[in-house]
Amino acid sequence: MLRSILLSTFYFLLFTFTASLFGQWITNSELNTQLVFDSTNPVNISSFEDGNGGAFLFWQDTKSPASANVFFLHFDNYGNVSFRADGKSVSRTSGEKKNPIAAGNNSHTAVVVWNDYSSASRGALYGQLVKSNGILLWNESGLKISGGQNTLVNCGAALDQKNTSYFTFIEKSDAAPTEYFLKLQVLSEAGSARFPNDGMLLSKSYSAKNNASVFPDEKGGCFVLWGENENKIYQIHAQYIDDRGKLLWKDAVDVSGNSKSISGYHALLAKPGLLYVYWQNIGKQKTIFHQLVTSSGKTLLGEQHTLVAKQTGNQINPQAALAPDLTLMLSWVNDFNGRKNIYLQKFKLNGKAVWNSEGISIAKTRGDQFGQVIIPGEKGGAILAWLGQTGQSQKPAVYAQKVSGKKELLWNEEGTPIAVDKKSDKSYLSLFSDQKGGVIVLFKEKQKEGTGIYGQRLFSAKTLVSQVTDYSAKVVEDSVQLTWTVTNESDLFTYKIEKMNEKDAVENIWQSTASVYSSSAGKTNEYFVSEPLDAAGTVYFRLSQFGRDGEKKFSEIEKITFAPTNPDKTYVLQNSPNPFSGKTTIVFHLTKQYEAKFEIFNSRIEKIKEVILTDTQAGKNKLVFDGSSLTPGIYFYRFTSGDFVDVKKMVVTK
Repeated sequence: MLRSILLSTFYFLLFTFTASLFGQWITNSELNTQLVFDSTNPVNISSFEDGNGGAFLFWQDTKSPASANVFFLHFDNYGNVSFRADGKSVSRTSGEKKNPIAAGNNSHTAVVVWNDYSSASRGALYGQLVKSNGILLWNESGLKISGGQNTLVNCGAALDQKNTSYFTFIEKSDAAPTEYFLKLQVLSEAGSARFPNDGMLLSKSYSAKNNASVFPDEKGGCFVLWGENENKIYQIHAQYIDDRGKLLWKDAVDVSGNSKSISGYHALLAKPGLLYVYWQNIGKQKTIFHQLVTSSGKTLLGEQHTLVAKQTGNQINPQAALAPDLTLMLSWVNDFNGRKNIYLQKFKLNGKAVWNSEGISIAKTRGDQFGQVIIPGEKGGAILAWLGQTGQSQKPAVYAQKVSGKKELLWNEEGTPIAVDKKSDKSYLSLFSDQKGGVIVLFKEKQKEGTGIYGQRLFSAKTLVSQVTDYSAKVVEDSVQLTWTVTNESDLFTYKIEKMNEKDAVENIWQSTASVYSSSAGKTNEYFVSEPLDAAGTVYFRLSQFGRDGEKKFSEIEKITFAPTNPDKTYVLQNSPNPFSGKTTIVFHLTKQYEAKFEIFNSRIEKIKEVILTDTQAGKNKLVFDGSSLTPGIYFYRFTSGDFVDVKKMVVTK
């Protein structure tokens, strides 16, 4: 019975209340915001914008022994998680799920494929279409994409603006000699397949194939790319399939040429019917090349390809984005004399470089820069994030830079710090726009305390915080005193005090209680407001900042607990602070002197600790709970006194 009650409370709070409680980015680059709770060791992490400043997040994790699963969640640009903070499984089938490949289309829909190892699947390829509210559109199990008759080598996925999903995959035969098959499948939003169950065959040969990817051109057709090893030369091939499933080219286009092997590739759709492909070659001297391929099979940058930059050193890790002015922003790492620096170049769609032949350095720093990611910026510019390391004894930190279309560095010359804890390993770096001129950066972080997925928002003004700072709420007698400071204030702003009680938190309903007009422009101003408290319980306060242009910003949420002097009933309040690291206080009230018991449970509803208090009194009491021995995650405490029982959630952070 207890387990049932706790489970019901756990899922209720997790689905409905997490966003309102943890819905603000941590404004400290040494801490950052934990986006995924109760993770073990997330791998194969990917994220995609939703077009409104938020994002989807997909990953693989092993939460139970020897049972890998694929999870996802969605959050907005304030860091509010739309549903479960520990992620939702993409399928409810038993058996392991591995190697997720996901794709988005800048909307509230995303698609993911994985290898399913249930008893009937044997590693077959399955797919699922998901919504930002957590709904699974292709039933609770997902849809089978590939029959699993041959061994799956790899796959690629894409999603167009009509929520049509494209999957390309490579299989190989189990019998010798090994034959490779490249296939395509297209599914509607409703899950209807365009081709037979095992997909449309695009190419087969005895040459080893891998690294397949697909790019819808918004006309119902798509480009398909793959790597193929021919005569000991690894090359990029391309094919185009129209909306009727017809191969438009008699032979696949050789994108990279046959003179040098390449080390992987990347591509993006420059415009309908035009694909931009870029790659790094293999050899003693590593250089980067690119090519433009049309839907008619023409290569626009010469018969073979074009060298991106002429620099001394090795050029590696090319990353590109399509700028709003329809130019191509291509970045790479130049490794010369043991130093790694990131460069950026702007290209027109005819392949002509806009800036100097070597591009520009995106940060002026003594340390190494590597692992960069890039997204479009404003007015023909770009925004980049990367890993930076100043010494071999230190772990890399995360930095970001905004570059204008005129090659100006708009943020700090050495890069703006995002995550600077130099004792933690960081990986799976990703970047996307908050739709307000800033960015949200995601990454995996491994520390002694554990491994998780974290994020940070960098505003357009290159700060981790908005204009409102030092916002706090403090209970004084029967009222709460709210104070805040505003730097570089504009006289166009109005501030509103909003509050929400514990009951309204279920629906995230805020009530405006007072308005304050800004004092003066261009200065640092301090504000103070006192709000009466008329009932016992937990109340949340936040500050809303309104501009004349209609823009609205929120402060962090402050939580207070209030108890009248002479309570007439027994109750327990939410622990404070929450989340907490170390110690937290739980206040409870009794109608008379009575024994009180606290039972602590982990997220698996296993009791891990019990505290019994006998020295209590009628009225206000408190327990100072020491959670320093607990690992970060979600916990519950069950309070019992006489016939009164209540369960509440608490969160332990690192």
